[in-house]
Amino acid sequence: EKSRSKMSPWILLRLLALFLSLSSSFCLPLHEYGTGLPISRRNVADRGGGRGGLKLKGEVELGLEGLRGGFWKGGEAKAEPIQGKAGGKSIVWPVCTCVLYFISTTITSPALPSMANRIANPDGSVKVSPAGVELFGTLSSIDLAFTMLFTKLWGSLSDRYGRVPFMLLSSAGVSLGWLTVVQAAATHNMALLYGGRILDGVTSCMQPLCQSAVKDLSSPEMLDTNFGILQGAAWGGSFIIGGIPGGVLTNTKGPEFVMKIAAAVAAINVVITGLFAEETLPAEKRAAQVNWSEANPLGALTVLIRDRVTCIAAICLLLVWAALNGLQTNFFSYIEHQYGWGRVQSSILLCVVGIVISASQGLGPKLLSHRLGTAGTIKLGATLVGAGAAGMALAPNAPLFSLACLLLASGTLCIPLLTSVVASRAKSQESGAVLSALETAAMLEKVVACKGMAALLAIGMRHDAPSAFLWVSAGCCLVAVLLWKTIEVEAFAALT
Repeated sequence: EKSRSKMSPWILLRLLALFLSLSSSFCLPLHEYGTGLPISRRNVADRGGGRGGLKLKGEVELGLEGLRGGFWKGGEAKAEPIQGKAGGKSIVWPVCTCVLYFISTTITSPALPSMANRIANPDGSVKVSPAGVELFGTLSSIDLAFTMLFTKLWGSLSDRYGRVPFMLLSSAGVSLGWLTVVQAAATHNMALLYGGRILDGVTSCMQPLCQSAVKDLSSPEMLDTNFGILQGAAWGGSFIIGGIPGGVLTNTKGPEFVMKIAAAVAAINVVITGLFAEETLPAEKRAAQVNWSEANPLGALTVLIRDRVTCIAAICLLLVWAALNGLQTNFFSYIEHQYGWGRVQSSILLCVVGIVISASQGLGPKLLSHRLGTAGTIKLGATLVGAGAAGMALAPNAPLFSLACLLLASGTLCIPLLTSVVASRAKSQESGAVLSALETAAMLEKVVACKGMAALLAIGMRHDAPSAFLWVSAGCCLVAVLLWKTIEVEAFAALT
């Protein structure tokens, strides 16, 4: 046992190095043997379909060359890299920074519910209880509420001053936030506990910043694929690397130890990003000034309702997110209550779910959009998420629940596609503002969903109906599919 504990940090480091090296390989240009031409240079119209199932005459797929930031010009394949400090840049740094950030949050997924139970239970145990579930929902909602209030501000400032400074702010904030929570738990100081979650929420802006950085570097034709790589790596990679260690360490070392590890990972991210990450937004492409009227939550919502397509696409994304937030909030508590699984078993399932999410979001948009069209792939994804939630509600045992989880995870491929629909409608100097506006709206949804879904589980536990929140999740996805059908043709008509 002693030897095993000494080896585990090295194993984690090797897994991280392997994952980052694989991420890097995605961001290198591939060429046909001896020709110097990008792979997959084919006319989309020749295959009879393109975005949304519509024929796009003259559109050329640049394949993985698009990861270098090439832009399509005219009717021929021509990659012109964005000029910066070192010419053409890869999306590897936004991806890696985002992965490390999400590891620092995902590793605490089993720890924070255990800490909430310990604080809420009179006997100080970590056993799941309605009071612990409600406290966890409150802590999550506090974090998300302050994220909602400040995300749009950081996104608008990043359009003016660049992405990297605010990536550093976000990683530093989550590191200090976890250390504050650890201190609060040790002293039983509830004000400090809430303060730690507030600090994390105020500085939490990494996802929209990394999405903006990827958009800075991506050609329009590669935006769907690159968002899929980013979100698949961030979600899937963080679950794979952080999920099981988080569960094991919560059981063996306690939740406070896990939060210290999370703070250390975030601090490492600050150092690595500060020393090595390249700025993706050149000075000449930055906004001339900050639009302060939109750099706030209310202003963020006005950005998303400028036109019908952007508004409905954003609502569809938020509904899918609401379905996922129900499971994200109640995952460990529901499995323990319903099937008696501990943190280690649940973390193993979370890791497998992470692998499916990574594959689904990283490969799904690329493989399915050319067969089903982007619109059809979005409908398929939202349907799978809803079917997975319904399957989990009906599952009589843990194995069937696990299979339903994987079905739901496979449907998350619709998330990068819906994000790219919203992002593609932003002007070049507004991508940070628009994606931060989307994140602000998502945070508002999560504030309601996390507290609401946790309350539904707590009420359900008291009345022998714990799966009620899963039926709400399935309903959200059904509404998302119906809404999407009202704009699917209009969303891509401008591309023909």
